[in-house]
Amino acid sequence: MIFKNALKLLCLLSSSFIFCSCGAINDMSDPTSAGYLGSGSIVISKLVPSSNNLNNILASTESSDDCSSMNQLLGYFPPSEDFTPAFNEMWLEINTKEHTASLMQGSLATEIFQLTRSVVATPGQYYVKAKELNPLWQAPESYFSKRGLSIPEENSRLRSGAFGDKAIFTTSNLVIHNAPFWNQEVGGLRLSNKKLSKVFSSLPLGSPIVVR
Repeated sequence: MIFKNALKLLCLLSSSFIFCSCGAINDMSDPTSAGYLGSGSIVISKLVPSSNNLNNILASTESSDDCSSMNQLLGYFPPSEDFTPAFNEMWLEINTKEHTASLMQGSLATEIFQLTRSVVATPGQYYVKAKELNPLWQAPESYFSKRGLSIPEENSRLRSGAFGDKAIFTTSNLVIHNAPFWNQEVGGLRLSNKKLSKVFSSLPLGSPIVVR
């Protein structure tokens, strides 16, 4: 009995769905603009509207009570202007104005580190490119010229200890490290060993790093 009732309900819903789909076509001079094909099938994918066309659609909707033009935006989600993390995604937020680095899980901050020095970094969204123990720093030519030393080949400019014993390399020029002390030549974001260990173990490769 329960099976028969469920089957009847399924047939009723299917019939209603087909009727609604076909009925919508008869009212549309251009079925594809409403997300339907001439056969009555629903279009579940279509081209993203161009930025100019999108602005025209939104403008026409604001100036009129007729919202039929919004059919063209069916299923379209405009890109977010800000970073939106996935649920429980681990990432790092660096706030250059508040001088903080926050270890985030989704939208919640699990750790907030107060920075003792301003971070020189371009605001944007970057990613963890590499994590290294006992990392090497490639000294620039100025490092040698300031000390009156001859400038060696690039593969001979690597120096150990400048980044401490661990470092996180990002897709920008920013390097997060635990050097014994910060100096302008090495630069980057310096964290204490305890703080960096937490970030180092929490962020897998590819994790977002957002600089604000």
